[in-house]
Amino acid sequence: MYLVPFNSHVPAVFNTNKCHILSIKNKTQFFYSLNNETLEYVTTNPYLGITISNDLKWHSHISTITKKANSTLGFLRRNIRRCPINSKRTAYIALVRAVLEYGAIVWDPYHRGDIDKLEQIQHRAARFITGDYRSRHPGSVTTMLTNLNLDTLDNRRRDQRLKFMYRTVRGSIPALPTETFFPPKKKKDTLSLNTSPTMYPQILSNN
Repeated sequence: MYLVPFNSHVPAVFNTNKCHILSIKNKTQFFYSLNNETLEYVTTNPYLGITISNDLKWHSHISTITKKANSTLGFLRRNIRRCPINSKRTAYIALVRAVLEYGAIVWDPYHRGDIDKLEQIQHRAARFITGDYRSRHPGSVTTMLTNLNLDTLDNRRRDQRLKFMYRTVRGSIPALPTETFFPPKKKKDTLSLNTSPTMYPQILSNN
């Protein structure tokens, strides 16, 4: 199959080296060509900062963002380890946690392994912020997070999902019209009982 630009009137140049075919759970493969070059099939591919897999699972995406967050956290440890706690906390929220939460309402994991993999980044960040690398007794990191007023990433993703759903239902997100996802409720037919004498003159007269 030969692919052409969606609008021939608009000049557009596609880099075939950055164009791939990602088939979602389809074992049958077809050949696609663009600019006389056959496109390559891939199992994962980033789209708007989120890595999408052909099995619609998020292991690859979580591995990608945890690797990036670990690298950034290491950079902070090397450069601002002597800064005040508030400065290190702000840097973590802005540069590390933001990476771990980007688009989380889409890929929020349900596998315990993926959830723990994300939480471990914040546990290491708590030790970096407080400068406490020696405490190893159970609950030590939890106490650090409580003192730093840092909720678990799992709870924050849950809150983000709930807020997004609330705004969608309320129509507060212009890009997602409410009627597209929530069809209007049908009005139920109600039977009103009228006990006035004019409605049942014969019954009332007999009584």
